[in-house]
Amino acid sequence: MTQTTRKLSISVLVASFAVCSLYIGRDPIREAPVAVGVGSDIHARSPRWPKARAEHLGKFPRCESCGGASGLQVHHVRAFHCDERLELDPSNLITLCTDGPCNLNCHFVIGHAGNTKTNNPNVREDAARMYRLLHSGVDCELPK
Repeated sequence: MTQTTRKLSISVLVASFAVCSLYIGRDPIREAPVAVGVGSDIHARSPRWPKARAEHLGKFPRCESCGGASGLQVHHVRAFHCDERLELDPSNLITLCTDGPCNLNCHFVIGHAGNTKTNNPNVREDAARMYRLLHSGVDCELPK
């Protein structure tokens, strides 16, 4: 396989994460208000969120999708505005970045499936697959 073919394969694979390998269909949970703090559905962050976020980043200080260490976000696997008990639940959190080493915004692409109004229910599996792919020795240069 040539370098150009390898680069193209990675690009196609990354693009397919947003279309093919992520959940496609209607999720009744997405029927809930998406924007936190709109109208009567106001949901303020728990005062314990900063501590929970810091503890999570202490345990998982790198993006679980690409291994990046900058622009880290603590992403909720299942949106907490649908179930407030999930906001501080460590099993509902995953570290993703906004500026990965391969010019990939893992938080947006992997965490939200390319749409900030959704959450990817397969985020853990997709992040693990992306990590394996990016660290398999394949040239991961993405188009800009």
